[in-house]
Amino acid sequence: MDIDHITIAGPDLAVLQDSFAAAGLATEYGGRHSNGITHMSWLGFDDYSYLELVSTLEPKHGVPLWKGHSANPAGGTAWTIHVDDIEAEAERIRSRNVAVHGPVRIERQKPDGVVGKWDLALPGDAAAPGGVLPFLISDETPRSVRVRPSPAVAYPTRTSPGELGGLMIVMIAVTNVEHHIAPFRDLWGWDAPRILDDRDTGVRLAIFANEPVVLIAPTQAATFVRTHLDDYGESPCGCLISATEFVKTARYFRSEPGELGNLRVAWINLPGVTMLRVGLVDPE
Repeated sequence: MDIDHITIAGPDLAVLQDSFAAAGLATEYGGRHSNGITHMSWLGFDDYSYLELVSTLEPKHGVPLWKGHSANPAGGTAWTIHVDDIEAEAERIRSRNVAVHGPVRIERQKPDGVVGKWDLALPGDAAAPGGVLPFLISDETPRSVRVRPSPAVAYPTRTSPGELGGLMIVMIAVTNVEHHIAPFRDLWGWDAPRILDDRDTGVRLAIFANEPVVLIAPTQAATFVRTHLDDYGESPCGCLISATEFVKTARYFRSEPGELGNLRVAWINLPGVTMLRVGLVDPE
């Protein structure tokens, strides 16, 4: 399984764009969605995975699917995986007694007038789509119409000492990690995860070996994960981007060193994005 993209929603797209630009991660405006309500920007990586920044065209509107993100600070809402045959994959998931809405056709007109088209299916909880189980996406137009690597993270450049290869891990905030292990194992045949309790940060982790998912639940009241759950419910609360030349790249982004299980990570400061932690990780 490879992550296609992770969605960050908030009440003001310009604020999101400015926050990423201030961290040295300038995004590209992607245009309006066919729902007539939302528009987006992206930060595309070398493997064509990307971070999607979403907001409404008019402040009075709630973000469809994630209305809480119109009132709260920007944060993670959903994640998506790419599949070749979305109809077949949706049916396979239904056969495992998991509800799937769709596929439905989505379009987005880019600033250059080109229209990207793709199909999207929503497995799992219809009240919080894409929060724990991922959206499924399949492109009708070439994927390069929907997204491309962003100049801000292209390597080599004058601004980045190492390559940001792509989205390697999504961290999903849940109330109970054990409750969500079985669906991932059943649907995708994963091995049992390693369970770790981190007393320093007050969280419990379920880490699936060689898979792009870490489930994370609070074990103490005053934690970042608890705040995320209170504001947004079960949904992505962080992600890790693979970075070659890890030490130099972490230093360039003035990131804060840390750990996630046995992974050495570096957290990037994104002012204004308080409910999604974006970090770097050594792909080796």
